[in-house]
Amino acid sequence: MIIEEPQVMKELHEIRAKHYEESKHLSTEEYINQINEKGKEIMKKYNINSKDMQNN
Repeated sequence: MIIEEPQVMKELHEIRAKHYEESKHLSTEEYINQINEKGKEIMKKYNINSKDMQNN
């Protein structure tokens, strides 16, 4: 009996594989810097400041 993987799980696996391919060549420091930069972009896009993050 073969159980088919749900579509949502397939999408998550594809996203994880894409992220891995995009970052596998980065050092730990480069990876952290990339994450921080993307986080800053998202915070700016949605008008979130660091004070909002500390309250959660």
